[in-house]
Amino acid sequence: MMTVLSSLSYIMSIFEWSALLLFPLILLGYMNANRFKKTIIIAVIMSTISLLLHTTSLSLGMIVSIQMILFILFIFIIFQTNIMELFVISSIGYGFYILIQLVFIESFTILSSYEYFEILLSSSYLSIGIQLMTVAICGSLGFFIWKNKYFLAELREHLHSKHIPTKIKVMIFSSSLLTFGFIVLAAVAMLSQDITFKSTLVLLSIVILVLVMSFYHILYTQFQVRRLIEAKKFYLDQDEQSVNMMERLENDASSHFQAIWKLSDVGSLESIRSYMKQANLPSPSTKHFFNTNQIDSSNGIDELMRALLINKRRMAKLFQIQIDIHIDLDHPMQMTFQQIKQLSTLLNDLLFVYYEKQTSEEKIITLTIHSNGEFMEFKVECPVDINPIHVENRNLINSISSFETGYSKIVATYQPFTSTIIFSQQGG
Repeated sequence: MMTVLSSLSYIMSIFEWSALLLFPLILLGYMNANRFKKTIIIAVIMSTISLLLHTTSLSLGMIVSIQMILFILFIFIIFQTNIMELFVISSIGYGFYILIQLVFIESFTILSSYEYFEILLSSSYLSIGIQLMTVAICGSLGFFIWKNKYFLAELREHLHSKHIPTKIKVMIFSSSLLTFGFIVLAAVAMLSQDITFKSTLVLLSIVILVLVMSFYHILYTQFQVRRLIEAKKFYLDQDEQSVNMMERLENDASSHFQAIWKLSDVGSLESIRSYMKQANLPSPSTKHFFNTNQIDSSNGIDELMRALLINKRRMAKLFQIQIDIHIDLDHPMQMTFQQIKQLSTLLNDLLFVYYEKQTSEEKIITLTIHSNGEFMEFKVECPVDINPIHVENRNLINSISSFETGYSKIVATYQPFTSTIIFSQQGG
């Protein structure tokens, strides 16, 4: 019977460590097949270590401390996270799991005659049942978050950013440290046999938990304020670019009308036709077909991205440029505001450069979008040669350079122009 219980305890331990790590990964939107495999590997390693540690004469507090340190170390090594990601993932996972388990054990001790030690330290079907219920709650909530895409995208974006404000960085570290404080107090409270001392620890745990929730609420508010400011700036930048575009089109149209008027004064119809052909001006018989397919939200494209593509097509049409869009999404897109902003700036600058190029052929930009849940790929192709050292192409080159930050990369060639942008949807 003990062999069966030991085997069940080991299996439940694997489920526990898996749930403990999967919940924060899902919450932050990091989950994919590769990370799931790494999570199982860490869970098996930690369960084996835990089994071995319990065969030693070490105190339970020391065993728990060693487990926490090794758990954090394995996350850092196997997932290759940065320090902030490491703190956030480990603190959310441990903190939430301990909270759920504490609620279950406290409720069970109140409704029954069992004590904490009988539940925590005994290898019985009761302790396995408590573990199973805790895993079930964490798993169910994680599945609900994953199914409905309720990810903390703003927090994930800031964890990846290389230019995160110091105030936000301090708040993230503080909330993580407070969560670890809650974990320690909750563990001591569950192991304490002194009723008075236990009540004090529980009260302190609740206070720290409220502080953690307050920190995350303040963080959320800061993210929203920052995003609103960036959105306003983005809107103003777009408005300025639209004005610049209209001024350029107006100046070009005025120049063409003046040239045609002067040629008409001398009565040279052939010269007018020759000028219109040389300036690539459309004749009344010219028909431009602009593709309008594949930009509906039913194919999983991000709503903000869909609006961006529609607006860029309308802008390109003013420049007599066609944008062909090909979308291949295995998974729904998860676009951040910063990614939308970067893509918008790149397409704007490319339209301006392409507009200045004189060609008798129809101007077409091809945009291919692919997403497999782990990364998003945007491939922009334009049949025009661009010299990256020319001053008039400086804005376009700067737009390309802006992608070499965080978890994104770009590969660009200039003769002809092709750029492949890859955004990581799940972090590094």
